[in-house]
Amino acid sequence: GELERVLLEAQLECERYPRAPSHPDTDRVMIQHPRKPGSLSVRKTGVMKSGIFSSDALLILIPSLLASHLLTLGIGVYIGKQLAASTTSAL
Repeated sequence: GELERVLLEAQLECERYPRAPSHPDTDRVMIQHPRKPGSLSVRKTGVMKSGIFSSDALLILIPSLLASHLLTLGIGVYIGKQLAASTTSAL
C-alpha cells in the first residue's frame, strides 16, 4: 500500500536525478533528495546581503530587543516585590 507507493516515488526520483553510480545490488532502493536550484543558505538571504544594520533588519531588531528588555524588567520587578514582601512578613 502506502510503503510501496513511497518506495516507487523515491525510485522514480532517483532515476530522474541520478547523483551516485548505481549499485549492482538490486535489493537496495537508493533514496536521495534531489538538489534544488535555490538553497536555504543564511548567507544568501536578503538580510545578510544588505547587512544586519539595514533599515529592514532594524525594524525587526529594535522592537524585539525593547520587548525582551521590558519583559525581563517586569519579571525582575515582580520577583523583587515578592521577595521583599516575604522577608518583611517573616520578621
